Amino acid sequence: MSDPVRVLLVGAGGRMGKEISAAAETEAGWTIAAGAERDAELVALAKNCDVVVGVRPAEETKTLSEVGAAP
Repeated sequence: MSDPVRVLLVGAGGRMGKEISAAAETEAGWTIAAGAERDAELVALAKNCDVVVGVRPAEETKTLSEVGAAP
């Protein structure tokens, strides 16, 4: 079996973030490797993750997309 996909969940403390975290506990193949809110150091956290999932307001979407562009 391959390693699970490591997810950085932005908005982990909110309603949707808690639902996603609960699902990760029961589903094989992926895990929440880090949870963050908007003020977190997203670039540093993302370095140890395979994918970033954001469940924050739309106005923060650009900030999340910039995480993928960071060196």
